[in-house]
Amino acid sequence: HLPPDFDAESSYPVLIGPGDAEEGSDPGFYWQTDPHIKGWVIVDAQIWDIAGSGSFDALLDAVATEINVEGGKFHAVCWSANSAAIFQLITDHAERFHSITGMAGNPRGVSAADIEALQTVKVQFVVGENDPYWQRSARDAYEKLLAGGVDTIFEVVPNGEHVMTNLIGEPFIQKLEKLR
Repeated sequence: HLPPDFDAESSYPVLIGPGDAEEGSDPGFYWQTDPHIKGWVIVDAQIWDIAGSGSFDALLDAVATEINVEGGKFHAVCWSANSAAIFQLITDHAERFHSITGMAGNPRGVSAADIEALQTVKVQFVVGENDPYWQRSARDAYEKLLAGGVDTIFEVVPNGEHVMTNLIGEPFIQKLEKLR
C-alpha cells in the first residue's frame, strides 16, 4: 500500500504487517484503506508463516530495492494469534527493524537472548482495558523488556476490547508515529 502522494525518490517508513499478500484483496485489519496510511508504505504479507525460511529476508530485500526505506530499517506490527510467531521473526531479524507494535499481541516468552537482540528495536504494546488475558501477557513481556533496557511502551486503551476497532486507520498510524 503506497501513500497517495508516493514519490520513488523520497524515503518512507515501511511497515511489514500480517495480511494475505494478494493484490486486490482486503488489506490488514488496522490500516484497511489507503487514505489512512498518511505517508507510510505498508506491506501485507503472510509473515507468520515464513519463520525459519529465507523468504523473509527475500521479502525485505525486494521491498528495499523498490522503496527507499526510512533509516534503512523496517517497522512491524502483529496482533492476537499471529503475534508470537511475528515477534520471534522480528527478534531473529532485529538488525533490520526499527520497531514492532503488538496490537493486543506479545511474544510467547522473553528470554535473555530476546532482550539482547531487541536492544536496538523499539517495542510497543497496545492492549484493550477489557482484554485481561492479552493485557497480562503483554504487560509481562513489557516488564521483562523494560528491565532489560529495551525501549518499550505499554498502553492500555480505555474501554478497549481485544479487537480495538476504534484504532483502525488514522489512530493506528498515530501509534506508529510514536516510534519513528
